[in-house]
Amino acid sequence: LNPTFARRHLNGLVDLMRAPIEQMIDDLAARGDGVEFDMHEAMVETTLRVVANALFSQDFGPLVHSMHDLATRGLRRAERLERIGLWGLLPPRVYDAITWCTFAGIPLPPPLREGQKIALALDDAVNAVIDDRAAHPTDANDLLNVLFRADDGSWPRKRIRDEALTFMLAGHETTANAMSWFWYLLALHPDSRDRMFIEIDDVLAGRRPDADDLPRLPWTTACVQEAQRYFSAVWIIARETIADDVVDGPAGSHHIRRGSTVIIPIHHIHHDPRWWPEPETFDPTRFLTPAPDRPRSAYLPFGGGRRICIGQSFALIEMVLIAAIMSQRFRFDLQPGHPVELEATLTLRPKRGVHVVAHSRKAA
Repeated sequence: LNPTFARRHLNGLVDLMRAPIEQMIDDLAARGDGVEFDMHEAMVETTLRVVANALFSQDFGPLVHSMHDLATRGLRRAERLERIGLWGLLPPRVYDAITWCTFAGIPLPPPLREGQKIALALDDAVNAVIDDRAAHPTDANDLLNVLFRADDGSWPRKRIRDEALTFMLAGHETTANAMSWFWYLLALHPDSRDRMFIEIDDVLAGRRPDADDLPRLPWTTACVQEAQRYFSAVWIIARETIADDVVDGPAGSHHIRRGSTVIIPIHHIHHDPRWWPEPETFDPTRFLTPAPDRPRSAYLPFGGGRRICIGQSFALIEMVLIAAIMSQRFRFDLQPGHPVELEATLTLRPKRGVHVVAHSRKAA
């Protein structure tokens, strides 16, 4: 699937991405000026509608709200299960058995039953869409048709379902968190936000952005990338070692056995002063010109290596579109008195949301 997710091939999805974003901002505008709302909830719903439209060419409608809640609760339960695994209490075979029983419908014990209900509800939603597409084929330019056509249409249905479910969950949760932190950080740094407004107004002149406009928004893109550095939605990533190794550090050498799970601390790497001068400063200029002395793996919002996120180009296009379309119509300031706290589940999310006040603005 990798060639399909090259940026040049994704440009045809921009219209599918744009429609849900514009609908969200139209709904917000209908509520008037000075509206207070939770930006995180808005980003979760919007990104879920974007990925549903790009993946399935349809809106999940009322199901969006329930899926948001299901995905949130599911991530929290998965994070607890992951922590148990890190203590060495659950070998890989046990994880495999739990996964098999979950989707086979075999009732799991109470500590895992809620997670099973969540997984099956999400699974049912995706299966219904796949069944409908198989019964009523279309020529839509969406990702589901890409899956149906993969390897000349030879993929089994289960793999299509697995890929679709992964795209849907991974494609909205991480992007929603990234954009929540983006709006939070810009509200704290109005100079960067004002510069973004000027760029968007100059480039778009009030019209709808299309694929050709995205490379012409370097400051907006840099703000998105710096927000991902500052608060990376994927804050840790696990890898299994394929050979024995020795890591040297200040406390001496540390032997790592083959088959061990190594946790890569992305948040700490993104705040390492060796690669990011004044790392606690929000500075989008870091991404306007390449830093030749900075290792590639110093920036890992989408992971790295052979297992790098296949949807990174999709996500970056989506995030810049969201930033541009929303900024054409509104300025978002933080709601006074509402605390914004980090919550580290499998993703880094705002625990109590990001409450903002939307102020209407007109392009200069």
